[in-house]
Amino acid sequence: MTSLSSEGRRFFLKQTAVMGFRISLCFVSGAYAKEQGSRVSFSPSIWLSVKKNGRINVALSRAEMGQGILSSVAMLVADELEVKLENIDIKLADASNKYGRMLTAGSASMRQLWMPIRVAAASAREILVSAAALKWGVSENICRAESGFVVNKVTAERVSYASLLSSARKLAVPQAPKLKSKEDFNYIGHSIKRVDNKDKVTGRAVYGIDIHLPNMLYAAIRHAPVLGASVASYQVDQLSDQHIRMIINLGNAVAAVANSYWEASKLVNSLQIKWKNEDRKSLNDRQIKSRYARLAQEEGTVYLDQSVAEGCKMNVEADFTVARQAHVTMEPMSCSVHIKEDVCEIWAPTQNPNGAKRSC
Repeated sequence: MTSLSSEGRRFFLKQTAVMGFRISLCFVSGAYAKEQGSRVSFSPSIWLSVKKNGRINVALSRAEMGQGILSSVAMLVADELEVKLENIDIKLADASNKYGRMLTAGSASMRQLWMPIRVAAASAREILVSAAALKWGVSENICRAESGFVVNKVTAERVSYASLLSSARKLAVPQAPKLKSKEDFNYIGHSIKRVDNKDKVTGRAVYGIDIHLPNMLYAAIRHAPVLGASVASYQVDQLSDQHIRMIINLGNAVAAVANSYWEASKLVNSLQIKWKNEDRKSLNDRQIKSRYARLAQEEGTVYLDQSVAEGCKMNVEADFTVARQAHVTMEPMSCSVHIKEDVCEIWAPTQNPNGAKRSC
């Protein structure tokens, strides 16, 4: 049977041309955005929503990559909103400019989310306290927030956050709420069990690769064996299997598309591929280090000069080398795409969803 590489490549490029409309970074479904403005929740900011059942939905604008920000951001909300940690549902937010910089890198997530999340939670707390004070006809000064309730310090009467949502929606959001003092923290600065551990070890956590859509097709990719190599040609004995849809030449890789990942993987690994520019195949770390050492002895451009001051009695020079570290994930990368008439929705593991969106 004739290969579908040319036709498949045109199909692939045609379909991916519309991917710039929308990119969604999904750890779980983006239910948070759908709830905003509804009658069953109170959403004083883009960061959090108080639901009618008393649970708190939090939108996380950075990627959880094992560093623990799901737990850290939940701790910020629990402390400033005065709720129990177990009553918080935190989910990754869809790619959107409203969250500002969504890039997860440089150990910057907590430094950059520390104040916005705390302020959002503290604002919500103050609104709910104000709503309770209005309900009782008392001063806010005799009210305090505590574990998802507002308590009247004089009468000990309690009212839940959930019962205050209707009144809270009518109140203005304070721009400079009072943040808790360090000595009043219940969670921040304390050791807790990570909020996502249980779902991960029990298999309940949903990842991008878990996305399943009606009539979904699956692709498996076989990359060039070395950097810089490209496809010269490939040969497939037959494409008679009804589950096989197409083979696509991606230039430096070949992809097979089928009705199941197993069929796609089996096909792409059976292809007889000839590669061009495989001259780097024998390149190894020893050769690379040797080349670096030679280059270091040549004249170059000075980007930073930290010369020892004149008169210094001792000048120490040393050469340091470190092993090459590949910036890759331990698990297979995945990407799911749903192409509609005027929108393309993508679930992908990315540290920079807005950057990926802009590049389409």
